[in-house]
Amino acid sequence: MLSFQRYTDRARTTIAHAEEEARLLNHKWIGPEHLLLALAGTCGHGGPVAHVFEKCGLSQTEIRQRILRFIGQGEKLPQRISFSPDARRVLGLAEAAADFRESRSIGVEHLLLALATRNLCVSEGSQSLAFYIIEEFAGGYNGVRDLLSEL
Repeated sequence: MLSFQRYTDRARTTIAHAEEEARLLNHKWIGPEHLLLALAGTCGHGGPVAHVFEKCGLSQTEIRQRILRFIGQGEKLPQRISFSPDARRVLGLAEAAADFRESRSIGVEHLLLALATRNLCVSEGSQSLAFYIIEEFAGGYNGVRDLLSEL
């Protein structure tokens, strides 16, 4: 069972929005791509993630279009959806990112850093769609880290 006690309110809201995005796409899981899509939705509230998205020109619309192009729209919404193994790994990596930065809480910036991590996918040798999008627009983990450090 996942615990979200250390997460900031904005990070918890983002995770809830990731589930909503997965449901809107009729997907059977909440994956890294849904977390990235939800993060893009937080940009109107300012903050570190908004800074990264604005600087690299990445939008929620662009992310949604890529999800539809590469994964597609699901046919039927399942009654229950849960986190994919890769999304669970993102949450673990976000916690590690917060620990590394000696942060008591896990924020949206930690989620973004986790999504930008190479070898995110549980299946060896593959990368998530979210990783590829971040790599293209922001230059991957190092690019995200550098943009976050501008603040």
